[in-house]
Amino acid sequence: MIIYNTKIANCVVINLKTNYIICKKIYIKLLTSSVFGVILYSTNKKQAKEAAKMTKSVYSIVLSDDVVAAIDKMAYSLGTNRSGLINQILAEKVSYITPEQRVKHIIDMVLDNINDSLTFQSLSNSTNLMLKSAVKYKYNPTVKYAVTLTPNRDILGELRVTLRTQNSSLLEELDKFLHRWTKWEKKYISDKLPHTVKYSIREGRFDRELAMAKSIKTDDDAAAAVWDYINIFDAALKQYFHSGGKDDEKTYAETVKKCRHVI
Repeated sequence: MIIYNTKIANCVVINLKTNYIICKKIYIKLLTSSVFGVILYSTNKKQAKEAAKMTKSVYSIVLSDDVVAAIDKMAYSLGTNRSGLINQILAEKVSYITPEQRVKHIIDMVLDNINDSLTFQSLSNSTNLMLKSAVKYKYNPTVKYAVTLTPNRDILGELRVTLRTQNSSLLEELDKFLHRWTKWEKKYISDKLPHTVKYSIREGRFDRELAMAKSIKTDDDAAAAVWDYINIFDAALKQYFHSGGKDDEKTYAETVKKCRHVI
C-alpha cells in the first residue's frame, strides 16, 4: 500500500503522521478521521480561481500498487491519464455524467453525420474533433476543421479552420471568402445569437467562437448545431472556389433559415 503525498503550487503536504500541512509557514491542522484527508491550501489566487472554474480538487487517497499499475495501463490504452480514468470510473459507478462524457457524446453524434464531403481525421484528445475536406482548386488543397468543445452556459466551444498552402493566390481568395462569410453572419444570424461571438481571420486560418444558442436544450441539439455549421461553411467555401469567387449570399441565407440551431 502506498500514500501519495501531493505538491501543488506553493503548497506542500509533508507530514501525514502528525496530521499537519505546511504551506509557506502556514500550518493547518487536519480534522481527525479514520481515513486520511488532505486539505490543500494555495497562496496563488489565480490558480485557486482557475481550479474553482474547473470544479475539480486534489485529493489524497490510499490505493494498492497493483490497482494503480492496472489503472495506468488502461489509461494509456485509452489515451487519458490516471486521474481522468479514475474520475470516469467513479462517475459511472455513481451514475454521474461528467463534462468529458457530455463532450464525447456530442462528438460521437457529429461523427454519425459525416458524409462524403467531409472526412474524419483524428481525435487528439477527448474534447477535440478533427475533420478535413478537399477544395477543388489548384492541387486540391485540404481544409482542416478543428473543433474544441467546452460546453457551458454561453460557449459551446471553438472552431478553427486552416488551409495550409504557400500559394499566395489561394490564400488571397480564402481571405476574401472569410470576410464575405463573416459579413453574411452579421447580416443573417447575429440577432439569433445569445451574444456577439469572437472570431479572427489570419493568413490561411479562421478561428470562431461557437455560441451556446438558447435553442440548444440537449447534447444531441449541440451536436446537430456543430455539424450544421461546419457543413454549411464547407459547402459555401467549395462553391466559392468552384464558381471562381462568385458571391453565393442567397444560398447561404436560404440555408441558415432552415437550421434549428444557430451557433
